[in-house]
Amino acid sequence: MGEMAVAAPPPGRPAAQEALSYVRIASIFFIIAFIIYLLLGVWGLITWFTYYAWWAPWIGWYAPLIWPITELILAFLALFGYFYVRSRIYMPLLSGNVHAAHSACVVGIVLGFIFGLVIAGILLILAYMKLGEAVAAPPPAPAPPPPPPPPAT
Repeated sequence: MGEMAVAAPPPGRPAAQEALSYVRIASIFFIIAFIIYLLLGVWGLITWFTYYAWWAPWIGWYAPLIWPITELILAFLALFGYFYVRSRIYMPLLSGNVHAAHSACVVGIVLGFIFGLVIAGILLILAYMKLGEAVAAPPPAPAPPPPPPPPAT
């Protein structure tokens, strides 16, 4: 019936295609990190509201609130990391701009290690190495021109 098209960089650069798969998986880990941080933050807020705010006021109302707010901040920074990787690394790589993806990968690595559960940072290091190979390789040869049309008789 209908088949889903898979986006890939221009053919002729297998290192860029391998880097694209690493970037895809790193993006998935950013989303997983966002979900984990968000769930922990919401759970912490619910716990604070149902227990600490009403039954343990001697602890101080703000002390147990620090961790859930930190988790929510980490969640939105993981989401920022996902959108950064998608817009600065993934999309240029799809359009064939390997140089832009390679240069933006350094910031993505830092975001991956801090907000992407470390695994996203490791995958982006692998993508950075593959993109370095693709940048150093000569550009692929252009496609040959189409054959001339047959003469009209």
